[in-house]
Amino acid sequence: MPPSSTEQVERAAKQVEKAAERAAEKDAAEAEEQAQAEVDLRVAASRGDKAALAIAEQAGTDIDSTDGLGKSALMWAAMYGHRNCVDYLLSKGANVNARTKSMWTALHWAVTNEHTACAESLIKAGADTSLTDKRGETALDFAKYNSNKGESIPLLDKAVAEMALLKAAENGDLNTLERLVSQGVDIDAVDGVGRTAIMWASLHGNKACIEHLIGKGAKHPKMYTGHI
Repeated sequence: MPPSSTEQVERAAKQVEKAAERAAEKDAAEAEEQAQAEVDLRVAASRGDKAALAIAEQAGTDIDSTDGLGKSALMWAAMYGHRNCVDYLLSKGANVNARTKSMWTALHWAVTNEHTACAESLIKAGADTSLTDKRGETALDFAKYNSNKGESIPLLDKAVAEMALLKAAENGDLNTLERLVSQGVDIDAVDGVGRTAIMWASLHGNKACIEHLIGKGAKHPKMYTGHI
């Protein structure tokens, strides 16, 4: 005797329910696997294990994924001074200006832990030196606090401080530029292609930065005075 229409409906409903359960279990397993991969990525970054980092990234793991405090793999690498991992993550497009729940950036972590090489890589990659944490402090402020010699520019050594000045001039970040100049950074320092802060400010038409630099005695070649 063939099943009744009611039995057929019930059977179909059970099949649908089982299929939904299997799909949910699969989704949960995949989510757990993904979460573990993201943890592995951050652990590799914190240990300076570039090989493991590369495996995780190449497997499609989100390199900007964060832990419960909002720390990304880039932040973990910067915190522990693993420049090899910092450079690798930056080359893969990691967000250099991502922030934790406390509004710290990777640059904050690098500077507060005295990892100048990592700070240099981050600034080269476009780290915004004007970003502040919840207390209104920038990474440059952290560098000042970390001084154990009473120097005005301690951990951000000469090369990194000058790079920060050039970036501030390029981006029109007058506040950061003024802070760095007041701390004694060489206003006529040049980058790898021979450009000074005033040249970068002029190229981008950042008049306020140009005026401040001139007021402080910066040299300004005629070829770069179009916006002055």
